[in-house]
Amino acid sequence: MSVTMLKNSTETVLAEQFALALPGLPGNESMRERRKSAFAHFDAVGLPSRRVEAWHYTDLRTRMREAALPVLSLQERDKTAWGTQVDPLALAVPKIISFVNGNQLNEPEMPAGVTCISMRAALIANHSLLARLGEALEGIKDPIVALNDAFFAYGVIVHV
Repeated sequence: MSVTMLKNSTETVLAEQFALALPGLPGNESMRERRKSAFAHFDAVGLPSRRVEAWHYTDLRTRMREAALPVLSLQERDKTAWGTQVDPLALAVPKIISFVNGNQLNEPEMPAGVTCISMRAALIANHSLLARLGEALEGIKDPIVALNDAFFAYGVIVHV
């Protein structure tokens, strides 16, 4: 006997937002297929409930019933990344990798043998390090990991 869970409104909105966001997410056709596969897994499983042992104490299915917010297009997010509350370039911070709203602020000088590239730039350029992306997550079938894999566009790759 198979049990089919009805999608809650959050899962429905996430599916709609994924369809809208996919064409604007950075990456080549292979990355687009990876995103589709990840979202298909999330779509099949849905948000975890307390019946999933790893999520026993955090029932996202119930808590996020009405919580989905529309995803900003990448262009809209880039325009609104700084907001009006703080000018990150005016902050006195050490020369480290700095982010504001997922956008990398600086291109830090790295020691010999260490490279740093923004995830967005790597996805646009189809950087060779992307081949190793997700190796640590091989075999993990968590729906939240799949959801992140479907939508991600920002971050940094540090290769030592």
